[in-house]
Amino acid sequence: MQRVGAFDDAPDMFVFDASERFIVRRANPETAEGKAGAIEVFNVEKRKRSFIKVPGMTVMSMSPRDPYVATYTPEQGNQGASIRIIDISTQKTIRSQTLYKSLSCEFFWQPDGHFLAACVDSYMKGKKRVSCLTLFRMDERECPTQVVDEATQRITTFAWEPGFGTRFAYSSTDAPETSPSYGKKGNVSIYDMRCYGSKAIRLQVLEKKPSSKLSWSPQQGVLLMCDLTPPSGAIEFYDVTSNTSLNTIQHFNTATTTVEWDPSGRFVAFVSSSAGASSGDAGYDIYSFTGIQLHHVVDMALSQFLWRPRPPTALDAKRIQKLRESLPKLRLEFQEEEKMESDKSAQDNAKKLQAVSDEFQGLMKQLLQMYDKEAPKLRALYDGYDPKDPERFVVEKTVTQVPVA
Repeated sequence: MQRVGAFDDAPDMFVFDASERFIVRRANPETAEGKAGAIEVFNVEKRKRSFIKVPGMTVMSMSPRDPYVATYTPEQGNQGASIRIIDISTQKTIRSQTLYKSLSCEFFWQPDGHFLAACVDSYMKGKKRVSCLTLFRMDERECPTQVVDEATQRITTFAWEPGFGTRFAYSSTDAPETSPSYGKKGNVSIYDMRCYGSKAIRLQVLEKKPSSKLSWSPQQGVLLMCDLTPPSGAIEFYDVTSNTSLNTIQHFNTATTTVEWDPSGRFVAFVSSSAGASSGDAGYDIYSFTGIQLHHVVDMALSQFLWRPRPPTALDAKRIQKLRESLPKLRLEFQEEEKMESDKSAQDNAKKLQAVSDEFQGLMKQLLQMYDKEAPKLRALYDGYDPKDPERFVVEKTVTQVPVA
């Protein structure tokens, strides 16, 4: 194999873009390019290395779909902080956003790369740290943005809905970072980016919920709000589509390290590896998506937990998205079909019962006719006694009064 070049040692890891045409990382800060601030790009097809200058860059994140890199540059002198989205294939900036009084930034790409959320922290008066979200719509012209300001709140956790979802959730709190309750409970806000032009709409705010970790079900629209910090272990299963809480459990395994969803979204595992568990804590618990415990295993040697992957579906992404959007209409059609089938089944059962009743009544009629024919012979045998004569019966009526309590 021919060696085409060598990379300098650098603390940052290499990242492939989705098409695997480019490899990128932050340039080595000890080199001339790295000191000035740059992205190191290696073109796999052309076997050529280049640099994209981004002076002062401290954070970089690659899109999961496009050859786009999101970068954050803090304030420098009289220049405000900035967010830039750069196309590494053309080395052009497709969108930039200026920020003021910012302290840090963290990027969250939607799994399909359609949206980007940038969580920016800054100081208010009184040295209180607060957060705001800047949302980018990557598929629309000029990449429109929207700012979601939490005012006096600090965002502690953020999670996009996986698959083809357009919703996201984050937890925010006004407790200081040094407070014991910081990150354990907060207000969980849920937004939807779909079909609202350039504006995301807030679906609901859930107050004082477990929020040290948020985890979405892959397909069921269920959001897990977890407080995995000991000794609480509170976990709430919340159905975002119907706005209902499915269940709240107390997970007492204080060594829980990961939350692993089954690819179908029907089951979830809370895993405690042997590396982070104390005596008797390693193992896993499996729950249904409605919060019912199905399995409990203690395994002090457990080091990794994986669900069996599922093969890709035969439908493409656009077809699946179209089906998801038409689910409300399809649900009504299915309910109507089920009602018709249920009515038909009830009618069939009624016909069967009527046929059995008619058969029974016909048999009784035949027996009574046979009895009437044999009645004179029976009376002769009984010396004129007629068992059907009503005058031979005595009828008594009894009324009982029951006191009312």
